[in-house]
Amino acid sequence: HGESLDEHFRMCHLQETYPTLRLYKVKMAYSYGTHHSKMIFLLYKNEGIRVVITTANMIRKDWCNKSNAIFMQDFPLKASAVSSSDSEFGATLLDYCNHIKDA
Repeated sequence: HGESLDEHFRMCHLQETYPTLRLYKVKMAYSYGTHHSKMIFLLYKNEGIRVVITTANMIRKDWCNKSNAIFMQDFPLKASAVSSSDSEFGATLLDYCNHIKDA
């Protein structure tokens, strides 16, 4: 979600500056009033992952001028490969991400 085409290209350019950054834009049927996820996954080498889910769009006016909610939780690395059914949250998040990836 960007404020303009220029903003979209600026955000895409950030991926060149930061090679580990990945931005994904989801096609939406309507410009307004449509549910869409804003998730951030921060991977910490040898430590774990931080999951951040927010109601705010990734634009300045949403963060500065509106009330929003943020869920953030850190998950440590697991000792071995495990199935997605280890936790309800993990299974639900994996299912959701797979669903929107294929949409």
